[in-house]
Amino acid sequence: MLRVDLGVTTRQTVHAEYEWFGIGNGTADYRLYIGNMTNATVSYDSLNPHKDFIFGTWDRDAANCTLKRGGGWWYGSSSDCAVSSNLNGIYPHCGNKTLANIHWDQLDQNSPEGSTPTSTEMKIRPADFFKTF
Repeated sequence: MLRVDLGVTTRQTVHAEYEWFGIGNGTADYRLYIGNMTNATVSYDSLNPHKDFIFGTWDRDAANCTLKRGGGWWYGSSSDCAVSSNLNGIYPHCGNKTLANIHWDQLDQNSPEGSTPTSTEMKIRPADFFKTF
C-alpha cells in the first residue's frame, strides 16, 4: 500500500492512500505501478495519471524532464513535461513559484489548482499489514 501525505499549511495535512503500489525493476525502467485511490482527503488523484510511466533521473531521462522539473519522477513523454504531481521537485522558498516546484494538482477543495505542498511524505507498507497481527 502507499500513503502520500501532503502539507497544506504548517499545521494541516491531507492524504491519498492507494490499494497497492509497486515500482518495476531496472529492466522495466522503474515503471510506476499503482492501484486505485481507496482513502483520501485530497480533492484529486494527482499520482494516478503517472501510472505506467518510467522514472526519469538526471542521467536517464528520455523526455528530458528531470532538469526542467527539478528532480527524478515518473514523467510522461510530452515535450512540455506536464505533470499532475511531482514530489521530488525543488522545495519553494521565499514564495518562489517555478515549474520545478514540488507539485500536486489539487491539495484539497480549498486549494487552488497548482498549489505547492509545504511538505510531502510517501509511506509504503505491505498490503496485508493488518492481517499479520
